[in-house]
Amino acid sequence: MITDLGSMTLGAALPAAVSATAAIDVACDIAAPNVSAQLDALASFTPTASLTLAAQLELAQAIVSNIQEAITLGIEPPSLDAQVAAAAAVIAQLQGMLEAVQAQAALGLALEAQLAVGGVRLLAFSGAQDTLGGELATALGPDTTSAHALVLVTTSGPAWAAMQEVFTTS
Repeated sequence: MITDLGSMTLGAALPAAVSATAAIDVACDIAAPNVSAQLDALASFTPTASLTLAAQLELAQAIVSNIQEAITLGIEPPSLDAQVAAAAAVIAQLQGMLEAVQAQAALGLALEAQLAVGGVRLLAFSGAQDTLGGELATALGPDTTSAHALVLVTTSGPAWAAMQEVFTTS
């Protein structure tokens, strides 16, 4: 038996997809500003070595003292080049993350647009396999000369239960 569930949007026929796009929106709305803020913070990072002469002398004395301790412990202090390289690596990683978030947001928006398309006629079939053809023709009516159809068929109870979680079936 074919039950005509009426005309609806793809989103109404696929409520799980609507929930997924909403989750994508939430995740992107949280991640993008976070990654952007980290990039902004790193953009203001500038390692410097330009100090006043007195400050340089004081720093040099502290450095000599620290170097003596580091030599004793076997530790080498990071150079300016190392600081710049580390910051550049973090910036590259964050830019990659931001691009990934933006790509996910674009995918979510594209899916939302598709799910908003209306005019989808949803038919649910329950009956013997050999009656599907005749019942489908009757449900579509005599005015239908051509049609586009998507038929999902399963003979497994668990698969049908899973499909009922994803698709509107009543």
